[in-house]
Amino acid sequence: MEWYNLKQENLPLEQGDIIKDTKVIVSSYELLKGQTNEANVATHDVIILSQSCDLQHVGKTNWVMVARLLDVHELFPVLSNSAKSKINTIIKGYVPNYHMIECCKIQGHEFDQKIIDFREVFSVPIQYMMELASEKIDGIVTLNSPYKEHLSQAYARFFMRVGLPTNISLY
Repeated sequence: MEWYNLKQENLPLEQGDIIKDTKVIVSSYELLKGQTNEANVATHDVIILSQSCDLQHVGKTNWVMVARLLDVHELFPVLSNSAKSKINTIIKGYVPNYHMIECCKIQGHEFDQKIIDFREVFSVPIQYMMELASEKIDGIVTLNSPYKEHLSQAYARFFMRVGLPTNISLY
């Protein structure tokens, strides 16, 4: 089963759409405390986390929730045995803030395996995302089912974690 599909009609936006070169505002302590008026703007490849049903109805939301996509080599510059072991724990879903997606082999849209970092999530105006998507004349890569639902489930697992003050004693 193929992980990805190329959307020729880029709209409506959907959960699992991968939008390259997206500008996001990165907040800072200084900005929020009024010590500066300058916001940091970063450019990242992102994947849409918002539910498709929220994005397809005009006026239902003004914001799109996106997460940063990282190259495996950004987190693990050297693929040592230790790094491979850590990558395998991500693949198995044992590291809640990371989710891994397979490489894309669609001609003209190829990329290596990516790690989604749920700690780097941004709310971006839907109008900006729709305009950005419309500018992608070669189409947009999007996750196919069931990988799209697997992404949603991984994000939900990260978001709904509960830390207990004391665990049950192990046998």
